Amino acid sequence: RESNAWRLWADQYQLSDTYPFEYVVPKLIKDSALEEAAKYRSKRRLPVAVWRSKRTGAILCRSSQPLAGLSQKSSRADQALLDLYRTQGYVKSKALVAAPASTYSNNKPHQTDSTLSPPLSTKNTHHNRSSRRVHRRISVLDRPLHIVDCRGRTAALANHAQGKGTESVGDYKNATLKYCDIGNIHTMRESQQALVETLALFGEKSCTDEDSEKLLLHANIETCGGGSSSAAHSSSRTSSAAPKIKAASTLSDSLLSNLEATGWLKHLLLILRAATHVADRLENQGASCLVHCSDGWDRTAQVCALTQILLDPYYRTIQGIGI
Repeated sequence: RESNAWRLWADQYQLSDTYPFEYVVPKLIKDSALEEAAKYRSKRRLPVAVWRSKRTGAILCRSSQPLAGLSQKSSRADQALLDLYRTQGYVKSKALVAAPASTYSNNKPHQTDSTLSPPLSTKNTHHNRSSRRVHRRISVLDRPLHIVDCRGRTAALANHAQGKGTESVGDYKNATLKYCDIGNIHTMRESQQALVETLALFGEKSCTDEDSEKLLLHANIETCGGGSSSAAHSSSRTSSAAPKIKAASTLSDSLLSNLEATGWLKHLLLILRAATHVADRLENQGASCLVHCSDGWDRTAQVCALTQILLDPYYRTIQGIGI
C-alpha cells in the first residue's frame, strides 16, 4: 500500500529481471531516475526498500554493487535515491522524528572503516538503556546512511578492475561504509560440503566406537565417585579404562579440529556480526542502511533476512520466515 513517502514500482521485470514483480521505492523519485540508478548497479539491481522500523522509521534496503570502476564513476540518480532512503523518503519536509540524542551529537564527516563496529556492549547495559530513553526531536534530514558491503575490502577493490566495486562515501551525504568480509557463494558452498563430509565421517566413527561417550561418562563416575571399593581395585579399573577414555577424547578433539577447518562456524559468526551491526543502526540509531555484496543475491539476502528476524517478531513466525 502506498503512503506519503513510498510507492510500489511494478514494471513486469523490465527494469531488472532478477527482482520481484513489484517492490517499494521512494515516492518522490521519478521513474526516469530509477532507470538511471538501475544502470549504475550490477545486474541493474538498484537500491530498493526491504523493511522499515516502526519505532524509528529507518529503512533497510538492498542492492548490488555499483559500477564505479577504477575511475570511481558516480551517478546522480543513485545518489538521489540513496539520499531519499537516508531521509526516510522526505526531501523538503522538516518532519521531526524521535531519535537517540547521542547518535547525532556531532556533525563531523563520517570515516570509512574496514571493520565492523561491535554490537552494544553488555558490560555497559545501564548506559545503553539510558541512552535509548533519552530522546529529542531530530530532523530526518540530518541522519546518516550506513552502507554495509558484505564483502571484504580486498574483494571489493578487486571488482574495481572489472568496472564495478563499491561506493565512494564522499559522493553520498552523511554516509559511512563498512566491510563485513563474508565469503561468496562459492566459498559458502565449499564450506558446507566440507561440513557435511566431516559430520558424516565422524558420525560413522562414533557409531563403531562402542558408545564412547557413555564409556567416558561411566569411567568418570567410577574414578571420581569412589565408593566402598578398595584403592587397589579402583586403581585397576582406572588403568584399564584410561586407553578407552583417551580414544574417546581424541575422537572429540579431532571432530572439533576438523569442524573448525571447514570454516563453517567462522562464516556463521561473520553473518551474525553483520546482521547485528545493521540491526543496531536501524533500531538504536534510527539510521537507514544499504546492504549489498557483488550482485546482491547471496550474502546480501543472508544479512537482510537475519536482520529482519532479529528486529521483527513477524519474521520469527512460520508465515513470516517463509517470506
